[in-house]
Amino acid sequence: ESPIKMDFLEYFGPNAIKMIKEKASSAGITVPAMKADTKSIVFFEFSYTEDQMEPIIMALEELLNKNNTSSESSWAGLDRTELEKMKMVRHFVPETVNGLIAQRKAEYHEVHKIGTDMAVPDDALRDYLKFYRSVLEEQGMEYVIFGHIGNNHLHVNMIPRNNEEVKQGMDNYMLFAKRAVELGGTVAAEHGIGKLKRAFLEVMYGEIGISEMQAVKMALDPKWIINRENMIPVPATVN
Repeated sequence: ESPIKMDFLEYFGPNAIKMIKEKASSAGITVPAMKADTKSIVFFEFSYTEDQMEPIIMALEELLNKNNTSSESSWAGLDRTELEKMKMVRHFVPETVNGLIAQRKAEYHEVHKIGTDMAVPDDALRDYLKFYRSVLEEQGMEYVIFGHIGNNHLHVNMIPRNNEEVKQGMDNYMLFAKRAVELGGTVAAEHGIGKLKRAFLEVMYGEIGISEMQAVKMALDPKWIINRENMIPVPATVN
């Protein structure tokens, strides 16, 4: 059993790397171990005591070598200053996405970030990531993929350039949701359903599953007062 107990494990894909490099360059920040040919990175954090340090370093080097890399191609933060720098770099991606959305929204008022929340089983992740990329690359949609790869929960942030691409992005979301379900995954791994994702919930559970939820809702909240409009009320019958 590995002595490394990660608190989290995150992935940043090629487009995310591009954003990090551009943001770091404009801010005059050097990102250690990031080379011109770097295509993706994983970012993780774990705690340790002084007596655990040596076996953890050995286990980490073994893990890196097993995945065709090494500590020389890695960036380790061992003090508060370095950790803060790493976290700042980590946030370059969502900051860049939010900045692009704000700029475009000023001209196209319907523009908003479209971020997926799907997750799939371990053996389906590679195919699902390939599906994301093939769809978006074929369309020419601007996007970035990053997130919680430790539980196969990657976020695809689609960044529409205009109002037409907003509709394309929402159509993509439905397409991605259906594919996640086909692979045995979930349409909402982190942020819940609420009002905006009701259609995706039906993709996952079907009409029968939704009717069963309505029955539970009816029993617990017969006047449909709690979380109004999250679920469509069962039509009243007239005798």
